[in-house]
Amino acid sequence: MGLSELLILACTVIFTVIGQLFLKLGANQLAGAGIKSLWDLLWYIMTNLNLIIGLGSYGTAAISYILLLSKVDISVAAPAFSLTYVVSILLGYFFFQEAIGYTRIVGVAFICTGVFFIIQK
Repeated sequence: MGLSELLILACTVIFTVIGQLFLKLGANQLAGAGIKSLWDLLWYIMTNLNLIIGLGSYGTAAISYILLLSKVDISVAAPAFSLTYVVSILLGYFFFQEAIGYTRIVGVAFICTGVFFIIQK
Protein backbone atom coordinates (compact mmCIF):
# COMPACT_ATOMS: atom_id res chain seq x y z
CA MET A 1 0.00 0.00 0.00
CA GLY A 2 1.53 3.28 -1.11
CA LEU A 3 1.37 6.69 0.54
CA SER A 4 -1.76 7.83 -1.32
CA GLU A 5 -3.59 4.63 -0.33
CA LEU A 6 -2.48 5.06 3.28
CA LEU A 7 -3.84 8.61 3.27
CA ILE A 8 -7.17 7.40 1.90
CA LEU A 9 -7.24 4.68 4.57
CA ALA A 10 -6.49 7.29 7.24
CA CYS A 11 -9.36 9.47 5.98
CA THR A 12 -11.69 6.46 6.00
CA VAL A 13 -10.74 5.56 9.56
CA ILE A 14 -10.93 9.17 10.79
CA PHE A 15 -14.36 9.83 9.27
CA THR A 16 -15.64 6.49 10.59
CA VAL A 17 -14.46 7.27 14.11
CA ILE A 18 -15.85 10.83 13.96
CA GLY A 19 -19.15 9.26 12.90
CA GLN A 20 -19.02 6.86 15.84
CA LEU A 21 -18.30 9.70 18.26
CA PHE A 22 -21.25 11.79 17.11
CA LEU A 23 -23.61 8.81 16.87
CA LYS A 24 -22.70 7.91 20.47
CA LEU A 25 -23.30 11.50 21.61
CA GLY A 26 -26.68 11.52 19.88
CA ALA A 27 -27.57 8.09 21.25
CA ASN A 28 -26.70 9.24 24.77
CA GLN A 29 -29.21 12.09 24.36
CA LEU A 30 -31.87 9.67 23.13
CA ALA A 31 -32.60 8.32 26.62
CA GLY A 32 -34.06 11.65 27.76
CA ALA A 33 -35.81 12.54 24.50
CA GLY A 34 -39.19 11.02 25.37
CA ILE A 35 -39.40 8.78 22.32
CA LYS A 36 -42.80 7.05 22.26
CA SER A 37 -43.15 5.87 18.68
CA LEU A 38 -41.22 5.06 15.55
CA TRP A 39 -42.16 8.47 14.15
CA ASP A 40 -40.77 10.18 17.25
CA LEU A 41 -37.54 8.25 16.77
CA LEU A 42 -37.29 9.16 13.08
CA TRP A 43 -37.98 12.81 13.86
CA TYR A 44 -35.36 12.75 16.59
CA ILE A 45 -32.79 11.25 14.22
CA MET A 46 -33.57 13.81 11.50
CA THR A 47 -33.35 16.79 13.88
CA ASN A 48 -30.52 15.83 16.24
CA LEU A 49 -27.35 17.61 15.14
CA ASN A 50 -25.04 14.98 16.64
CA LEU A 51 -26.79 12.19 14.73
CA ILE A 52 -26.82 14.22 11.51
CA ILE A 53 -23.08 14.87 11.81
CA GLY A 54 -22.47 11.20 12.67
CA LEU A 55 -24.42 9.93 9.68
CA GLY A 56 -22.73 12.48 7.41
CA SER A 57 -19.33 11.35 8.64
CA TYR A 58 -20.25 7.73 7.98
CA GLY A 59 -21.32 8.69 4.47
CA THR A 60 -18.02 10.47 3.88
CA ALA A 61 -16.16 7.42 5.22
CA ALA A 62 -18.10 5.18 2.83
CA ILE A 63 -17.09 7.35 -0.14
CA SER A 64 -13.48 7.29 1.04
CA TYR A 65 -13.61 3.50 1.47
CA ILE A 66 -15.00 3.07 -2.05
CA LEU A 67 -12.08 5.11 -3.34
CA LEU A 68 -9.70 2.92 -1.33
CA LEU A 69 -11.29 -0.23 -2.78
CA SER A 70 -10.71 1.13 -6.27
CA LYS A 71 -6.98 1.28 -5.56
CA VAL A 72 -6.20 -1.79 -3.43
CA ASP A 73 -7.42 -5.36 -3.08
CA ILE A 74 -10.27 -5.96 -0.66
CA SER A 75 -8.03 -8.51 1.06
CA VAL A 76 -5.86 -5.54 2.06
CA ALA A 77 -8.47 -2.80 2.51
CA ALA A 78 -10.90 -4.68 4.75
CA PRO A 79 -8.36 -5.85 7.34
CA ALA A 80 -6.63 -2.45 7.31
CA PHE A 81 -10.02 -0.85 8.03
CA SER A 82 -9.96 -2.74 11.35
CA LEU A 83 -7.81 0.11 12.63
CA THR A 84 -11.16 1.76 13.40
CA TYR A 85 -11.43 -0.71 16.30
CA VAL A 86 -8.17 0.56 17.73
CA VAL A 87 -9.14 4.21 17.42
CA SER A 88 -12.64 3.49 18.75
CA ILE A 89 -11.22 1.98 21.92
CA LEU A 90 -9.13 5.11 22.45
CA LEU A 91 -12.18 7.27 21.67
CA GLY A 92 -14.22 5.42 24.29
CA TYR A 93 -11.46 5.85 26.84
CA PHE A 94 -10.83 9.57 26.30
CA PHE A 95 -14.36 10.82 25.52
CA PHE A 96 -16.59 8.46 27.49
CA GLN A 97 -14.26 7.26 30.27
CA GLU A 98 -14.66 3.63 29.22
CA ALA A 99 -12.20 1.19 30.75
CA ILE A 100 -9.46 -0.39 28.67
CA GLY A 101 -8.62 -3.74 30.22
CA TYR A 102 -5.64 -5.95 29.62
CA THR A 103 -7.47 -8.11 27.09
CA ARG A 104 -8.39 -5.06 25.00
CA ILE A 105 -4.78 -3.92 25.01
CA VAL A 106 -3.68 -7.35 23.82
CA GLY A 107 -6.41 -7.32 21.17
CA VAL A 108 -5.30 -3.89 19.93
CA ALA A 109 -1.72 -5.13 19.71
CA PHE A 110 -2.85 -8.11 17.61
CA ILE A 111 -4.90 -5.86 15.31
CA CYS A 112 -2.03 -3.43 14.78
CA THR A 113 0.43 -6.26 14.16
CA GLY A 114 -1.93 -7.92 11.71
CA VAL A 115 -2.56 -4.70 9.80
CA PHE A 116 1.17 -4.06 9.61
CA PHE A 117 1.74 -7.43 7.96
CA ILE A 118 -1.27 -7.19 5.66
CA ILE A 119 -0.37 -3.83 4.15
CA GLN A 120 3.16 -4.95 3.29
CA LYS A 121 3.77 -5.57 -0.39
